[in-house]
Amino acid sequence: MNDILTLEQTVPVMSVQHRLALGLSCIDALAQSPAHGGLRVELESIGPYPLPYTLERHRADRHAARYAGQIKRVMAHALAEGADTHWVLRVFGGALDGKPAYRPESDPRRYVPRRLAIELSMDGPLPAATPLNIRTPWLWPAAAYPLPGTVSAVRGRVLRGASLASGLAVPWARVIATVPAEQADFNLASRVGHAHADAQGEYVLALDARAVSGAALSNPVRVRLWAFAPAAAVPADPLDPLAALPIEACGTASINDVLRGTAVPAAYTASVSTTAQLRLGEVLSGNGAALLFT
Repeated sequence: MNDILTLEQTVPVMSVQHRLALGLSCIDALAQSPAHGGLRVELESIGPYPLPYTLERHRADRHAARYAGQIKRVMAHALAEGADTHWVLRVFGGALDGKPAYRPESDPRRYVPRRLAIELSMDGPLPAATPLNIRTPWLWPAAAYPLPGTVSAVRGRVLRGASLASGLAVPWARVIATVPAEQADFNLASRVGHAHADAQGEYVLALDARAVSGAALSNPVRVRLWAFAPAAAVPADPLDPLAALPIEACGTASINDVLRGTAVPAAYTASVSTTAQLRLGEVLSGNGAALLFT
């Protein structure tokens, strides 16, 4: 007698359907491919309501939350109260040990963390059951990112103080490279590279093709490096290192400049610039790559 149960010996008794509330497909901004490593995506709040929740990890780059349980209850309550329903999420690298809080000692520093405010596309009172609620945030290189051997890049720090020697790190600054280097008006220059600084003010910026096209005639390449940050230093919270990350309002688009990380956060009203010179295929570092807010 064969006592192994097979599919042919069964009958369906019920079906279970899940509605996606939000999915993230994280992109490596430099490689333009799915992000790698131990990424975590943590829900911080829905509108005014705190709601710690770890999105389900389906692949290193893909994370999702179903419209069920506490998420469903909080969303329904917010809609009934006429409250805001945007989601605030944190995307960061770290050990997948079930602990939701960001811990710097477990961060491999491959990507700089991000904090995103995302509006769900709704179908009446429910999240729309379409790809509209799959978003594609870009993650930018951190200090330990494995740069390709032929890349032209800058590794530097963003500081605030009287001098480079005494300056303190500016966490989560944004750095943009522009050409021509002589153009001191940011709005009139052409962007040729972007970077996000980490909690220590360290950044990794790789020049894109627009900076090096035809550069055989001009090697080394001269660029202007810009740093953007809040006008005043934001105090760090030792219990929550990501609390000072800017919240970037992404709207309902599946991809836009905010999700790409190329838009300067609205709260970043201070800027500083310096010119830099680097040879093609090499990485510039040291004082020549430092930016100082005074």
